[in-house]
Amino acid sequence: MEFAARMTGRRLTDSLKGTDLTPTRLHGAAQPGQSVFPFAARPGKAGTAARKLTQSMPALRITGLW
Repeated sequence: MEFAARMTGRRLTDSLKGTDLTPTRLHGAAQPGQSVFPFAARPGKAGTAARKLTQSMPALRITGLW
């Protein structure tokens, strides 16, 4: 995001992380025909995340875990 802002001659005043965009992207993925594939560095974390996500967004389709 910061790189894109700089390319247009703008500066971001706050730190913007990829995780700031995650909720919006996940709600978009909960639409028909979309799915997500959670992955994590530690065993079991992706499964835990998938369970929590589907509890809060029942329409979210999980296609696999890593």
